[in-house]
Amino acid sequence: MNFIQMGEGRLEFAGVLGVSKPECLDSAFAAVRLTFERDGQVEELPLEVECDVREHVSGGAKDARIAARRFRCSFPLTGRRLVVSWRSSAADFAPSWKTVPHGWFSPFSLRLPSGYFRSGGYLARRKGDVLVIDRATGVRRLMAELRVWWGLLVAFRPAAWKALMFRWACPLLRPFHRRLWLFADRESAADDNARALFEYVCSLPSAENPPACVFAVAGGAKKFGEVPPRGRIDDIRGLRYKLHFLLADFVVSSHRQRIQRMPFSASFVDYAKDLVNRPKFVYLPHGVCKNDLADDLGRPQINPRILVSCAAREYDSILRGRYGYTTREVRLCGLPRFDRLYNAPTKSVTLMPSWRGYLVKRLDSSRFELLPGFDDSVYCRTLGEICTSERLAAACARCGYTLQLVMHPNFAFALDYFKIGPHVRLVPTGTRYRDIFAQSDLVLTDYSSVAFDFAYLKKPIVYFQPDFDEFHGRQYVLGYFDYRRDGFGEVETEVGATIARLIEYVENGCAMKSEYVRRVDAFFGFNDLHSCRRTYEAILSAECEDREVS
Repeated sequence: MNFIQMGEGRLEFAGVLGVSKPECLDSAFAAVRLTFERDGQVEELPLEVECDVREHVSGGAKDARIAARRFRCSFPLTGRRLVVSWRSSAADFAPSWKTVPHGWFSPFSLRLPSGYFRSGGYLARRKGDVLVIDRATGVRRLMAELRVWWGLLVAFRPAAWKALMFRWACPLLRPFHRRLWLFADRESAADDNARALFEYVCSLPSAENPPACVFAVAGGAKKFGEVPPRGRIDDIRGLRYKLHFLLADFVVSSHRQRIQRMPFSASFVDYAKDLVNRPKFVYLPHGVCKNDLADDLGRPQINPRILVSCAAREYDSILRGRYGYTTREVRLCGLPRFDRLYNAPTKSVTLMPSWRGYLVKRLDSSRFELLPGFDDSVYCRTLGEICTSERLAAACARCGYTLQLVMHPNFAFALDYFKIGPHVRLVPTGTRYRDIFAQSDLVLTDYSSVAFDFAYLKKPIVYFQPDFDEFHGRQYVLGYFDYRRDGFGEVETEVGATIARLIEYVENGCAMKSEYVRRVDAFFGFNDLHSCRRTYEAILSAECEDREVS
């Protein structure tokens, strides 16, 4: 079970059903029912295939494969008591509320049978093989809470006792942290959408009654820099950040790693589902969603209350794709960091290649190890050929341009594997991207979404894509965005043609061609400096909607 939600007069379930034999998926799916008993009346409902369904294989043990399908089921929530149970017509398949596992965003856990949750005036708890939903009276809420306390005490596990301590502390501290919004970008950096929105909210006048704001980054205030007068800074690896996370109403982030969305161990989460899922996640994507990212950004993966988009085609692709979202979650606001872009060119040509996840082994959330053969990959070899081109170096020198390289943060550790000429300046790690965009006259990239920020400034882009099929076959599934049809500059696949294209631009003053200016104007939903305001108002709107439902 991925989700169990109550509100607006309905009870909704969403999850995944899987079988070990792909040929049995259809029959297993048809065999399962959810049974609803209310006032002596029993009704069986089949599982509905979700609009973003995709039959796929996912790994279990070595060589084991599971064919899976997403489902949902919805039922009117009325009356005093509703009893929900599982039924199956298959003799060898008998799901039960005792055995069905729960995902990160389900309010229940098999480790804590006494768990409960309440919403929309109702309280849901498991009772044996069934799920019982009653009106959330004060007595029922007290008894349910006491059962949870007892369950945590008798679990005899440190994670359970830790969850109990937080469970006692949070209600005592929450009155002092009303309307708390928590912000975070990359774990070790504070230079993206969340920071832009954080500084905007901190600058609002008191008359607008803005929420209290906390920004989290590794290193705290030392890494953040100058702190707004009304903002607070946490170390994202510290205890105070975790406490603020549990007390926050919204967690706003441009990244979706574990530390931003759920900074606790799996064992702790199993005993504190209602605590860790209390803050609502507002996702301000680090990049424009131009590929099909449903398997990474779909609702079961990140469960955002709001997902911000910056372009009409991006917005439509998310709503119509396999993501599982509706207009309740997806909002067309523009990316907050666009408000902070500025233009101060210094006659610089900047190379900004994206990274290749299939060329590394992930060690943890922020550390990687190169796989064998990296230095012979098309990515490493062709980038080196451009960075050592004497022809390009001579043209830049003749026209008064400098050539600089910005490595993707995930590849900063691998600089020794790249061949870089003495005429190429390495941009220091940690340099603000908006400063790089401002000072650059032209950007060469491959598939990176930095092209969208740079295009927003109406400055020229060249795409170098020698490994197009490999990249979209191994890293991202190609989406609605066609680089040749929709891109903001020429697409090149050969090193020689790319160098010639760069020389053409520097010899003509690095001006964006009119065709690409028209594409920029057509793509972005907004071309102003009010993305922060729209995003802030979208969160306020969600705050009001959720208050009415609860």
